Formats: sequence, C-alpha cells, structure tokens
Amino acid sequence: METFLSIHRDVISGTLSTFDRIIFKGHLLDFFPAQGLPNFLSRQGILLKDFGGYVQATSEELKTHIQQLAKDADRPYIYLEKNLTAKGEQSKEDRAREIAHQDSVTTGLICVFAVVEPCWTFGVKGNPKTHKLEVRRQFRKCLHFYLYYLDAEFGFIHLRLQSWFPFEIQVYLNGRE
Repeated sequence: METFLSIHRDVISGTLSTFDRIIFKGHLLDFFPAQGLPNFLSRQGILLKDFGGYVQATSEELKTHIQQLAKDADRPYIYLEKNLTAKGEQSKEDRAREIAHQDSVTTGLICVFAVVEPCWTFGVKGNPKTHKLEVRRQFRKCLHFYLYYLDAEFGFIHLRLQSWFPFEIQVYLNGRE
C-alpha cells in the first residue's frame, strides 16, 4: 500500500518529523466556575475570612513536600533570588543541564529550583457594595517550583508548579532530545 508521502511527494515541500517543545498546562477545574473555590472552601470547612491562613498553610505544605522530594532523591533544592531571564544570565534549563552533567544524572530528578514569579491567583477581598467577602482572581507574585528530570523515554523535561491557589502546573516535553 502506498503511503501518503509517496502519493503526494511532488507537492510536499517538507515534513515535520518531531516537535520542538510541547507544553501541557493544567489547573484544578473545580476552582473556576464562579462559585467553584468558595464551594471547595465550604466543603473543607474554611470560612472566607480564614482564606489567607488556609492557603498559606497549604502552600507551606506543598513547599515542604517538594523539598522532601528533592531530599529523598538526594538532589539539590535551590532557591533563586531572581528569575533567570535577564540577558547574559544562565537560564534555569541550562543550569539544570549543567547540574545533570556535573552530577552524572542519567535518569530521574536532576534538581528543583524555587523562584518567585508573577501569576494569576485567588484572593479574598471585601465587596464595598455588598459588605461581604468575595473570592477574586488577582495578579500577584508567588513561589513557583521548577522540577527538572531526565526521563528514559522523553529525555530532558521539566514541571513548573505554582505554589498558591489554583496551583497551575505546566509540563514541558522537549522534542529536541
């Protein structure tokens, strides 16, 4: 049986044989309908006035878990004072590759970087018209974790996880590997 390429060879100027990078983005869907997060908090027994303390404790729990993950794998957890995006500075990806090379990592967790970055989060604010607290989306900064891995099948990959509600996550698969 003839393939598509062999049948249409004369009109094809090139082919794409791989991808450069695929990014999967995710978040907890139940938080996003208008009453999603308030309903979640209610099921947890958390009043809106206690939101700040609850999310702070949840974020600390996540941070502790990520640090323990790095410790259990005997891999570095590195807090970056600033995001490595300025010209002339080594990128997080390059730094992770350097660590993998220096430590002869061939599979598994390479390192974890923690850095404060801007993002969309949830907050609770008073509504002056209703005189009630409301959950609102807001743009602010929070801690993000970058977990770099060498995967046997996909090669060099990393996860970017936001440490504050709604805990958005991105998974980067590098097709150049």
